[in-house]
Order: sequence, then C-alpha cells, then structure tokens
Amino acid sequence: MLVQYQFFEMDELFIQKYIGEWSTEHYSAFLSDMSGKPYFKRAKKVLTDLRSVTKMNDAFDNMEKLQNIRRKLLPGNMHNVQLVNLPNATAAVHLYQQELLGEFNYSYCSTLSGALKLLDLSGRITETEIEKLLKNLEHEFSGASI
Repeated sequence: MLVQYQFFEMDELFIQKYIGEWSTEHYSAFLSDMSGKPYFKRAKKVLTDLRSVTKMNDAFDNMEKLQNIRRKLLPGNMHNVQLVNLPNATAAVHLYQQELLGEFNYSYCSTLSGALKLLDLSGRITETEIEKLLKNLEHEFSGASI
C-alpha cells in the first residue's frame, strides 16, 4: 500500500490518499510517522481518499486494531472525512466509524463536493482544484521498510 499526503497550512488541512491493497500494519506505521510531525498536530481537517484502495480484507479482519490505532495516534480535534466509492470500502469505513463517532469527528461520502461541504471548504476550493491536488500530493510513504 502506498500513501500520498500533504499538509495545507492555510486551511489546516491534511490530505492523505491510500493506494493499493489495504494494510493495517502499513496504516499504523504511517500514522506513527505522522504523529511526530509538527504540521500533522496542527491539522484540524483531514481528507482521506480511499477511492484507490483495491481490497479491504485486512481492514475487516483488524477493525478493533484500526480503532485502537486511531485512539492512540491521532489527535481528537481533527475532523476526518473519508472519501469512498466502492461498496467494500464504504462498509469498512462505516464499521470503523461506528465505534469511534462518540469520541471523534468522522464523516464519509462518495463525492468531492460532499467532502468539501463536510470539511467546510466549499467556496474556498473547487472540486477541480481538490482533484488536481489529489493527483499531485507532494509526499509518499511506501513503508518499504515494514
């Protein structure tokens, strides 16, 4: 699994895009790495693009572990919107968020316009602009050493 990401200071927005077969181990390694970054701690809004994840089997098998990783490594003040477009990703995100909604601010949707509205970015950035950002994120975490 590959993770592309970038922080946008002006909107306190962190964008992360997951590509390939889902790996809970990789997700944990990525968040462990990010949790030490000063800019990540300043993020108030997170857009998680899961539209390029090919399989979610590992997520279903490790749902409780994923939720515990979230509790341990991510600040509670982030509003995270997860962008999904396939039934298996939607089901995994729904199950994941179901246990965390009382503790954290989560949403999911299937369109960029919905994500922009949920993150209160409508009018500040267009769908075309956010799609261009998603195609050109500056950083990659491949977890090759995992």
